[in-house]
Amino acid sequence: MLRSVRLKIFTFIAEQKLRRLALFIFLRQESREDATDRKLNRFAPVAELVSETIARGCCSERDQNIATETLRPAIVDRAKTMGVGPFGFEGAKKREIDPLRLCDHLYVIRRQIVIDALSLGDVQFFVCRSMQSVTVRVPASTSNLGPGFDCLGVALRIYNFVTVSRATEREVLAPIATKAADLFFKQTKQRRFAFSCSVIEKFPRSRGLGSSATIRLGILHGLNELTGRPLDRLSIFRLCAKLEGHPDNAAPSSFGGFAVAHGKNVQRFQVSPRLKFVLLIPDFEIRTSAARKILPAKISRTDAVTSAGNACTITAAFASDDYENLRGAFTDQLHQPFRQKLIPFLPRVIASAEKAGALGAFLSGSGSTICAVTLRDEQKVGAAMQRATMTSSQIVITSADNRGVQISSQKSAIKN
Repeated sequence: MLRSVRLKIFTFIAEQKLRRLALFIFLRQESREDATDRKLNRFAPVAELVSETIARGCCSERDQNIATETLRPAIVDRAKTMGVGPFGFEGAKKREIDPLRLCDHLYVIRRQIVIDALSLGDVQFFVCRSMQSVTVRVPASTSNLGPGFDCLGVALRIYNFVTVSRATEREVLAPIATKAADLFFKQTKQRRFAFSCSVIEKFPRSRGLGSSATIRLGILHGLNELTGRPLDRLSIFRLCAKLEGHPDNAAPSSFGGFAVAHGKNVQRFQVSPRLKFVLLIPDFEIRTSAARKILPAKISRTDAVTSAGNACTITAAFASDDYENLRGAFTDQLHQPFRQKLIPFLPRVIASAEKAGALGAFLSGSGSTICAVTLRDEQKVGAAMQRATMTSSQIVITSADNRGVQISSQKSAIKN
């Protein structure tokens, strides 16, 4: 009788110019019923990793029968024909399988197939880390949206690119990279390794567009890829929010779209490309720490209720795609009135944007960028905002990014 010990074989197909190669990883599981009674076989075969070429291309469709000779005979000798289900191959019913002989070269993973086999001896678990360098594209974000202080944000189609690569020796990193790496290795309990980090910045720092969040997310996701993805996207978001001290940039940059961050969780909504974001970016920086110091410790109940009502209106408008309801909802009494000391032209720019046809405008993050939201006449809105500034600045018109963080290895490209 076949015992209930199960062996999962994860097959990764890598398409090459001259041949196709398969990489199998074994993982042994036992059912609870006979786990205590089963005697371990200390003399079970050990899986080996050696060079091997597959005779036939293993490219299969759902519900297609796969002849056993498609795979290496030593793997499925005397096994029955397999069928491909919605998520991969279904079990090869066979009591014994010879030790697997596989390719030790490292390739980009293209496709995953799962094979279950029954009644196999103890098989060691091998982990192949093929990736040596990864580039992470992270979108900028506009946060707060007026009353949604530290909880609302929208990802924008402006990107920073963070490349993380394994290094042969430890390098001196910027503090922002070191702290992100420290938290990642502590959280994942992965063996620490030397790495280098480089950033291609497409938008300026300290302008209220979430630059620090993009760098932290890039490093965290890069390390996650190089260590075999021990964390999911939500866990990485939480690490980034912890490093940032607030989640309103980390949430939209991680998941894309309009994001509502509450505690350790996020709700996000798609944003229509019809909605344009007009950014007025002054030629001066504002540090988030400095912008927070000028905020009062307490506000009146009336001001709190007004701000809460407007934040709810903004959330409902994005959730329902009824963007006309954003009109008049970007005012608040939580931070913008107090930060006008740092940006004296803020009320004038907001009024000019609304007069030119915008649904509204607000201070992006802690500034110095001012963001207007509009369904029409975005060029006209931008020109009006710049005239009202009366200082050196630039206008950027963009739309929302709905994808969030995107990963690219050296052999693949990120598509918009």
